[in-house]
Amino acid sequence: MTLLNYYGIKTKGKKIVIVGKGALVGWPLMKILLNFPYYATVTACDIFTKNLKMLTKEADIITAACGSASSIKQ
Repeated sequence: MTLLNYYGIKTKGKKIVIVGKGALVGWPLMKILLNFPYYATVTACDIFTKNLKMLTKEADIITAACGSASSIKQ
């Protein structure tokens, strides 16, 4: 949230994909981004998510909260 605010990144109406929906980072981040003042369209993904590559390509913003550097590739 600090990075989004610091760089002035607007999230209203943006598609945000959160890779990793754990209880410490992913899930709370999703709850925050869905509500005031962010109002983003959020998709939370985990190891069972199909078409992760497609979802990340369509996203305006990607957040990796999964603990694995190789989870997101081009």
